[in-house]
Amino acid sequence: MLKKELKKLLVLLRRTVLKHKVQHKIRIEAEEQAKANKLISDSLTPALIQLEQIKVQGKFNDALRVNRDAQIFLTPGGAVPNIWVDAKGKQQRMMGQQ
Repeated sequence: MLKKELKKLLVLLRRTVLKHKVQHKIRIEAEEQAKANKLISDSLTPALIQLEQIKVQGKFNDALRVNRDAQIFLTPGGAVPNIWVDAKGKQQRMMGQQ
């Protein structure tokens, strides 16, 4: 009887230790990710952000050159605007109205 109880306690102790190790690992990973995020945010200057905006605008303009008939609507959406593309052609819209 005592042997069974000791085995149960040992299993419980192992599970508890493992649980704490996992929690410790998760906490360390979260702290390291927070440090990395802080370094990245500290490195983002207004000039760098503007450069990225110019790059994205260039890609957007390239896409419009490829698909000149695209009907694109920009709507505010917080930090990043939502982009809605009307993918239906005129023929498809006319068929949908019938």
